[in-house]
Amino acid sequence: MNDQFKAIIVYGDLRIGKSTYALKVMGQVYEYLYGEPLSPSLIDNYMGWHPAEVIKSWKNIKRIARNRKKIPVYTWDDAGVWLFSLDWNDPLLRAIQRYMNLIGTDMACLIMTTPDPTFILSKIRRLPGLIRIEVKPSTSQNKEWPKNADRVAIAYQKRYLPDSQKFYMRKLWRDNFRAVLPDEIYKYYTPIRERYTEMAKEMMWEALIKKAEEDPKYGGIVKILNEKPPISMEAQI
Repeated sequence: MNDQFKAIIVYGDLRIGKSTYALKVMGQVYEYLYGEPLSPSLIDNYMGWHPAEVIKSWKNIKRIARNRKKIPVYTWDDAGVWLFSLDWNDPLLRAIQRYMNLIGTDMACLIMTTPDPTFILSKIRRLPGLIRIEVKPSTSQNKEWPKNADRVAIAYQKRYLPDSQKFYMRKLWRDNFRAVLPDEIYKYYTPIRERYTEMAKEMMWEALIKKAEEDPKYGGIVKILNEKPPISMEAQI
């Protein structure tokens, strides 16, 4: 492993397989370098969602890396939720942006997943050498793969023309893969993803409550929703 650093944003439609691709890449890297295949413990050490979880891992990176100089790769899943570009003035996000100047000391690669790269803070998107990887359905006719699991990941990197502000997107590589995880990994990963989905909904609800306190038009709606019992799926059917 050399001393360089690469930031990668994996993006694409919702539920297209961005996290699956990031997990598979991460697993291949650790298995190739250290014989450590993708596992729940690998996810615990080298993948995070909430900023508190990610920053805690980064603070403990020397312990996680053990006798290695730095870790090969860390994945921030759903980074577009927590590094949201419209929150650029948040003190925590500003601190994260400052750390990005030094992150190469701790890791060789940071993978971030998001539906759209523009969801992520612009100063992170503009990191030198950043690679964007688009995940989309594959046109492969491989009959051994379930049709709805065929995916292609295409990597691009912005390159500037000499002595010019003009740039072009250079295609770096193309990966065909299945958007399917091994059962053990799927069963471990899915509850984590669901937990943070619930957290995002709570954040949305709290924002609505705050809005209701500031705007009378919303107060009545929140009161009605709080009084109304939840409708079960059975009742809807």
